Amino acid sequence: MIKKMGKFGIFALTAMLCLSIWGVVESRALTITYTPSPQYKGSIYYQRLQAVELTGDPREDIIRVALSQKGYHEGYKLAHLDGMFTESDDDNVCKNYAEYTYWYINNVIGLGYSDWCAMFVSWCARQAGVPTSVINNACRAGFDGSIYAFKDTKPSSIKYPSSGYVPMRGDLIFFNWEYDTVPRRWSHVGLVYDVVGDWVFTVEGNSTHQVMCKAYKLDSPYIKAYFVPAYTGVAESEHNFGRWQVKKMSTCVDAGTKTRTCLDCGLVENGVMDPLWHQFEIVRGKKKYTVDKAATCGQAGQQSFHCMRCSYTTGAKAIPALSHSYELKESVPATCSAEGKKVYVCKNDSKHTYTEKVAKLAHTPTDWIVEKEPTYYEVGKRYKECAVCKAVILREDIPIVADTAMPTGSVIVGDAASDAFSEIISTEIFSPTQLNVTLTGADVGSGLKSVEYYISNAVLSLEGVKAVAQWKNGTSFTVTEDGEYVVYGKITDKQDNVTYISSVGFAVDTKSPVISGITKGKTYCVEVNFAVNEKNVVVTTQSGIVTPEDNGKYYIRKEGAYTLTATDRAGNSTTVSFAVNKSHTPGEFVKTKEPTCTENGKLIKKCTVCENVVQTEAIAALGHDEGKWETQKAATCTEDGIRLRKCTRCKHVIETVEEKAQGHLYDRWIVTKAATCTESGSRERHCENCGILIDREEIPSRGEHTPGEWVVQQSASCTENGIMIKYCTECLVELRRDVITAIGHSYGDWEMEVEPSCTQAGRYVIKCKNCSDVKDEKVVEASGHKFSLGKCKVCGLSTTARNVVISLLVVAAIVVCVATFAKDIGRKRAAARSEATKRRGRM
Repeated sequence: MIKKMGKFGIFALTAMLCLSIWGVVESRALTITYTPSPQYKGSIYYQRLQAVELTGDPREDIIRVALSQKGYHEGYKLAHLDGMFTESDDDNVCKNYAEYTYWYINNVIGLGYSDWCAMFVSWCARQAGVPTSVINNACRAGFDGSIYAFKDTKPSSIKYPSSGYVPMRGDLIFFNWEYDTVPRRWSHVGLVYDVVGDWVFTVEGNSTHQVMCKAYKLDSPYIKAYFVPAYTGVAESEHNFGRWQVKKMSTCVDAGTKTRTCLDCGLVENGVMDPLWHQFEIVRGKKKYTVDKAATCGQAGQQSFHCMRCSYTTGAKAIPALSHSYELKESVPATCSAEGKKVYVCKNDSKHTYTEKVAKLAHTPTDWIVEKEPTYYEVGKRYKECAVCKAVILREDIPIVADTAMPTGSVIVGDAASDAFSEIISTEIFSPTQLNVTLTGADVGSGLKSVEYYISNAVLSLEGVKAVAQWKNGTSFTVTEDGEYVVYGKITDKQDNVTYISSVGFAVDTKSPVISGITKGKTYCVEVNFAVNEKNVVVTTQSGIVTPEDNGKYYIRKEGAYTLTATDRAGNSTTVSFAVNKSHTPGEFVKTKEPTCTENGKLIKKCTVCENVVQTEAIAALGHDEGKWETQKAATCTEDGIRLRKCTRCKHVIETVEEKAQGHLYDRWIVTKAATCTESGSRERHCENCGILIDREEIPSRGEHTPGEWVVQQSASCTENGIMIKYCTECLVELRRDVITAIGHSYGDWEMEVEPSCTQAGRYVIKCKNCSDVKDEKVVEASGHKFSLGKCKVCGLSTTARNVVISLLVVAAIVVCVATFAKDIGRKRAAARSEATKRRGRM
């Protein structure tokens, strides 16, 4: 571009640049360019907009305005113009009611509330002071040359990603969600506010119904093109910084860091990268759902929006369950040997199937065919088969050959044998050692199956023997434990015919009799009593032994020395010697029981020989010792009390006295609920002693309110009504509410708001005396310097200082021109050398 301008053009450009540096750019407050909606004017987004400070750099200012609106959300009615509607992101709910569409309808063209991404960019440009000649008022994102779209007379203002162009802060960025290849057609538009490495950060209106910040890779297929507005007055940095590079990569939710370096002096500047924000796949301008769980027949699925960069999901939504739609997929006909079937598969989900069975056809049976003849021991087998398919259709057993002969056997104990069953058995054999038992069995029919035995300590009936469950297999065994026994045999043949037999009664007794009540070598006085632990025993001794009839108990009353022998039926015997005196030998009295308050004590004398008690005497009872009176239960208001006296030794209650109840003691009245103008109250009385509620009564209400004076809740302004309320002086309830009529504007005369100077325009306004609303304004141009004798008569600027500055600017312009000439000469010399080299090569 510099080459096309020529040397004089470069000089002029340099001079203009120097003069622009002479005019210092100062920050200024943002001025709203239209009348906002009442809803927006009361919102936080209006406050943020008012707080924006414009720098005079249009690229910076349009981004500051756009970022102040981050988070604004559209709604479906005028009340939602405050941007706070967040109840839904559904396209059927949100209807493009936003402050930016309101501005377009009322200040540009009344098109109605529609998609507003382009309107948002236009609105930001107007608030930032960017003229319509740079960014016009567009209502659609489409760059198609229509009067409603962003346009520029210079095609060079449109930059495509394929050209390698790197966008700058303040550029417009166009998207096409369907990857549309039609030239000059876009789906969505936003503003670039940062570029770091291969990431571009944007602020976009109408992005899922709100103002959002996003991030894309520079090679994203969504990016269609960039629009580079012809901004003027762009501030230049004193450093020649390169592109920002990623120092620490941002995530969807966490900020990263960035760095850039001055290409001239090497100064390193660090900065913060915004989070990448969650990014969702967009199809036709809407977020694309991802199926988390597919719907099946009978069970609902789920879908949600998935961030393309991280695992974040949102907007979960149910997918209605599918209904079954079955069709026949397989059919197998039935035969006489197998069932048929019909298999149905659901068209919506092949996992869902069901099968219908088709009944088998009837067989054609043959006569019985004998497969195995029966015997005494095993059943036979026969069957019928189908005459058509030869399949066996019926099987059954042929009963075994009947065995009517009962098995036989015997039980032999010692030398005594028995081959029958008896329910009357006496003990015939007594052995001082173990006894051997043998069983035999035989069967002339089906053959012997088993020989079993059961040892019993008692005689059993036939039914009792049949009920035995603990039979043991075997034909011989030995009984070793002491006791009286009967052995029962169970002989079974192979057709389960059973014969029961019983043995003779027998006893095994290996232990000598035990004599209790007598100690060997001891002397007894007057009489000795003893017993023998066996019933089948013979007791022998000298005369004087008497045998009573009470189960083998004995006693001796005759004085003398004795040797006693007890012999049982098995031949086991026990001998013991002892003596009996004629009388006792008493000792001294011994106290065996202390007397109590109510019971006697006890003294005894024992025989010094045999330790038997020979004399007993009582010790008289002590009687009770009365203690002091004590309260067992204190009397209350409603219940009697009890006092009593106890024995100090045994604590027995000697005497009881009843104390009568005291009765309630009434307390003063306590208000539990105060009466109001419209509601009755209540009060209660309680007993001072026990605290129980005694009485409750109602306190009547006052019956009516007592109106107070009017209280102003909200004062009236010039344009809005106020509110005043009247309250009850007793209960403070609101009785009446009334409107204070707006007072209307009261405009004054023209007044100077900004005083004009030599270099700055002035401003005069007519304001309301009450609310400072501006009715009219006019601007007075700067008067310019009025020099006299080298000095301005108005502001005092010296022409000498002015000339010095201008001289410096001219010198700077000359330096730039010289550098440009030198650069041109260098390029020409390099071109000449290249051409000469080519000619030599051709030669």
